[in-house]
Amino acid sequence: KCKDQPTEKPPQSERPSESPSESERPSESPSESEKPSESLSPSEKPSENPSETPRTIIEGIDEPTKGNAIASIDAGHPECVAGFGGEGDPPSQKWLDKKGEDCPFYKNPFYINRDGTKDSEFYFDTLADAPFGNGALCGRANGDTSKFTLEYFGDISEGISNDKYTSPIRNFLYAYQVDNLEDMSYDFFVKSCKDSVTNACPEQFYMSVYVRSTPTSTSPLSDCTFVYSATSGGIKGTWTTVDLSNILDKTASTTYTYPRDTDNGGCDTTSGGRAKTLREYLSGRLCPVLLTNNAYYTFSWNIGDSKDNGELEGCYDNIQFKVNTLDDNTRIYDFEPGSK
Repeated sequence: KCKDQPTEKPPQSERPSESPSESERPSESPSESEKPSESLSPSEKPSENPSETPRTIIEGIDEPTKGNAIASIDAGHPECVAGFGGEGDPPSQKWLDKKGEDCPFYKNPFYINRDGTKDSEFYFDTLADAPFGNGALCGRANGDTSKFTLEYFGDISEGISNDKYTSPIRNFLYAYQVDNLEDMSYDFFVKSCKDSVTNACPEQFYMSVYVRSTPTSTSPLSDCTFVYSATSGGIKGTWTTVDLSNILDKTASTTYTYPRDTDNGGCDTTSGGRAKTLREYLSGRLCPVLLTNNAYYTFSWNIGDSKDNGELEGCYDNIQFKVNTLDDNTRIYDFEPGSK
């Protein structure tokens, strides 16, 4: 029998780091329908009409912010670390009262570069042909061991706790069943690639979906991570749209378990063999498969894989997802340069 779905997350033994190894690099085709484009207008892209579905605008400054939030206490941003609290310590009241406004790495509901490498950086840039508005969120991986991350954490609220950490952030998708996830999509713009021959690197701009195979899973990260990327497009100076409509049936570029570089069966189907789609993973399971990992976030968008990146730089915009159990079930996020 499967136990009831928890309202709080199971304990985690450590704060995990998300840095795929070379073998986890997205390389296979996630879908035939992922069509790259050089300059598509928003109405031509596989997304909802912005006049019908409200967008959430995420603003930030155009000055680069270097490093990651985990190590930011050494970079002069202890307020970011205070947002999580330490072992046995609650988040600072100031962080709660100001909704994380003092932390440049947190832009509700995203944590930007929380788990990026120390030499990476991000900024909000003006791009005339952006899918929405006139800007995007950009990241730079500076060198072969660098990586930029954008994680969907959720809104600051009463938060969530486990036996090791306390966070003021409550992800509204925390512990949602994966079969409620319908569609996802995102747009990315390439500023520079290591591949100087083709000037294309679509596999370096990839999205991860984290799942737990049962409500009581205690994996330090997730039981299985599904990674999606485009296999064409991604050309320097152009936008590419990754359309993951009906995402349950999309073939992942790759999957991996935690700990990494091990095959512990966390991504296997109930009939044996590694799942290639979320639908295959769900099939035959008695317990609900839940979105989110044990580090608070459900999705991440990445630039670079910490291996052999070279100088890699690009931007994200028009991130969308749809879940079928919410009244306002489609979320659209538009990134724009602003004053803070």
